[in-house]
Amino acid sequence: MSGVRGDLSALSTKTIPAKPLFEKIRGAAWATGDPGLVFLDTINRANPTPAAGLFESTNPCGEVPLLPYESCNLGSLNLPAYLSGAEIDWPALASAIAGAVRFLDDVITVNRYPVEAIANLTQANRKIGLGIMGFAEACILLGIPYYTSPTPPKRPPPTWPANAASSPTGTAASGSRKDSRFATPPSPPSPPPAPSASSPAQAPASNRYSPSPTAAPTYSPMRPSPS
Repeated sequence: MSGVRGDLSALSTKTIPAKPLFEKIRGAAWATGDPGLVFLDTINRANPTPAAGLFESTNPCGEVPLLPYESCNLGSLNLPAYLSGAEIDWPALASAIAGAVRFLDDVITVNRYPVEAIANLTQANRKIGLGIMGFAEACILLGIPYYTSPTPPKRPPPTWPANAASSPTGTAASGSRKDSRFATPPSPPSPPPAPSASSPAQAPASNRYSPSPTAAPTYSPMRPSPS
């Protein structure tokens, strides 16, 4: 690959039937448990350092396309740690981002590499990646559902039967179909007969499945302080 450098036209190409290729992809995904698929020609067209060579693969999770002998240097920020009340503390998050980028770059400088070729290419390109984790927990703490949109869609008001309030059966004005939402509730069951004098009263059996009047559980996540 070092002789090819960044020239995609130097790569040999051929046409193959789609079905056998798909079977190989499917079989490899089943055998390895990894359904990842990367198109090397596509990512090489966006290669920011074509003079250094062509991408041959990515790191195991696929975030970073890698040249031969390049290493993967990634980090994540725990988003719930940067919440202040019901908002994100943007200045604190911005400061942490700047510090994390500097930290990851310093790792490239002080790291000890097992192979000289890895050291040379990693220190030349200084490729890093910084992301976030805890996004779902942050949404829970902020009270933001996944379906929230900047402009919520307008929904029509519910349609109720015209005479639901006056009709115990919930029959609409046109008259024929009953609506179970407004049906008359069933009568409560009759109480059991009182014990006679000849048969002693028995204490009711305890029902261990009856709900206890406990308070609803509250969500109290544990998260680090943004120190």
